[in-house]
Amino acid sequence: MTAVFILMILLVLLVNPTLAREENRGQEMCHVENLKTFLNVTQFMPYEFFEHKADIGIRGTGRTLEEAFEEAAKAMFDVMFDISRVGKSLEIEIRCDAPNLEELFIEWLNALLAERDINDAVFAHFKVERLEQLDDGRWVLEAKAYGERFDAEKHKPKVEVKAATYSQLRVYFNEKEQKWIAQCVLDV
Repeated sequence: MTAVFILMILLVLLVNPTLAREENRGQEMCHVENLKTFLNVTQFMPYEFFEHKADIGIRGTGRTLEEAFEEAAKAMFDVMFDISRVGKSLEIEIRCDAPNLEELFIEWLNALLAERDINDAVFAHFKVERLEQLDDGRWVLEAKAYGERFDAEKHKPKVEVKAATYSQLRVYFNEKEQKWIAQCVLDV
């Protein structure tokens, strides 16, 4: 109930910003009554859900699982920046583990996004040095990401990626094409 009251006060201020001024404090009751009328009208307004198709799917492929993970990381950063302009003056080590290969893929991509934010950096070159299943069944990845500090003029930002998601997540070996594929949808 407290949250509803706070929301009502905020709406009063939005509907009539002059209420926030000291000289208009005495008019509060009048505006609260107007807000109650406003809320009664809007609570019966119809609403609907709609499909949101703004997200972007990425797919990395390679002769090895490591290459597929590296290429997917490259695809993710290519969604965000002009990766052809990214140097290698910055090196970041990444270590992830997960209960299965698909979750490890998501952990890998999201760890890279975190490093992007922490270091204000862009990456375009990746080297997965270790990707294996441990005796306890968990998967581990150790890798390096190479890039440089972000420069808007140089790197030409495109779309911000918020996270790698589990949507359409697949990591598998394509027997017909003899290559590994790692894919998911990015939340942009």
